Amino acid sequence: MEASKVLKRLSSIRPLPSTSLRALELVEEPEPDLDTLLDLIKGDAAISFRILSHVNSAFYALPYQVTDLRRAVIFIGIEEVRNLVLKVAISEGILETIGTESSYVYNVIYNHAIATATLSEAISHHISIPSKTEAFLAGLFHDIGKMALFTRFPEEYKRAYETARDGENSSLLKSEKDVFGLDHVEAGLFVMEMWKMPSIYTDIVRYHHKDYKTITEANLNFDPAILFAVMIADTVANQVFSYMPGQVLPKDILRKLMVKIGLSTESLQKALSDMQIGIDKYSHVLSMAPDSENMYITSLKSTKQFLTRLITKKIDPEENGWLIDPKEGMENILLLVLNVISLGLISKGRQLVFSVFLFDRAKSSLSLVSYSPTEGITYSFNKLGNEFAVKLNLEKNILALLESYIKRILSSEINRDITYEKSGYFLCVTQFRENFGKHLGVIVKLDPVNQQVKTYLSRLLTHGRECLELLDTLGHKLGVR
Repeated sequence: MEASKVLKRLSSIRPLPSTSLRALELVEEPEPDLDTLLDLIKGDAAISFRILSHVNSAFYALPYQVTDLRRAVIFIGIEEVRNLVLKVAISEGILETIGTESSYVYNVIYNHAIATATLSEAISHHISIPSKTEAFLAGLFHDIGKMALFTRFPEEYKRAYETARDGENSSLLKSEKDVFGLDHVEAGLFVMEMWKMPSIYTDIVRYHHKDYKTITEANLNFDPAILFAVMIADTVANQVFSYMPGQVLPKDILRKLMVKIGLSTESLQKALSDMQIGIDKYSHVLSMAPDSENMYITSLKSTKQFLTRLITKKIDPEENGWLIDPKEGMENILLLVLNVISLGLISKGRQLVFSVFLFDRAKSSLSLVSYSPTEGITYSFNKLGNEFAVKLNLEKNILALLESYIKRILSSEINRDITYEKSGYFLCVTQFRENFGKHLGVIVKLDPVNQQVKTYLSRLLTHGRECLELLDTLGHKLGVR
């Protein structure tokens, strides 16, 4: 396909809505005026609805309903509302302007944009980037070219994606060039310049795949720490939330960028946890991918693709990826899988109380991610002795059911996936192949769990089990246990 024909089709993309452009202007205001914010919110019914939904969500657990916008803004705080308005107005503006497609590939693209934006913002809290909102928007816009190409050429882009995904050492940039005569960076620059976007976001699109030397020699009119944060977030989100083939920073470059912006490995780990919580926090107000119910299943499928390529050495684990330390990296993916299952379940009902657990018989260890509307997400890891005794921040009934189940495992072989209900709780367990000796499961408070939630939970667990089986295989190959 000729690049000129592609650009002609992209030129049909409309300008961003006025609400989005007005929201962008707020980024430049260090102390936004309350009345200006309220005027912007009231002028858009969708934003008004989402602000009220946010203040009345389980995260604030108010004993009453807030129905007045001014009261909601004062309660949440002007800074939080400004950030929320920006995220809603601009993410919705992108979807409204570019369009959406209900497909697995589009879900991966949009989920990756949201994950990179949220992680860029999370990283900014650990380094000296003054504007957290700019970091978020930079991450959101960095791959705008992918969305534009896909919505105008869905079948062709799917072919480019699958070629890069299935090929040996294939790059998505090269695959796009082969199909369209240009790549998503060039497409993104065309769209950003057509929209007359601020130069910081245009340059993020321009340079996010460039090498360090090119970036340092460029005449940027903003702090390059934002660009480096997006590049790090792009790589991490690429492999833990929405796998995009051939877009992984080599390990030495990733380390170099982290040192340059003063981001430690520990801070990156914390930012990753913040990213997952941030995605959950804003998932009910942001425009997520069209098939948002399967967002987390898409994430697990992406993790399976990434691990498969590591195992088959289509990605060299010694040279590429964010697994700076293989053992630490694998533990992070384990936590990620448990988190994704948790967030997927939260998306089905924020009043649910549940625990996602992984019991490893060989190691006598128990990892848990628990959730309740009042406590939020809590984490626990325990080494179990001969007697099952562990202090956890869980409801007694959940702990009793888990203890009962693990005692059954220790006293007899259980070689099938099981689901059963007991004492007002639903237990769903999917087991690994017999030689793994691991059990991945969820205990959910029954009311208001329904059959639809149970079916969805079973799908999440099946994909989660397959991720962890691949992780175990990778551990054997790398000599990590």
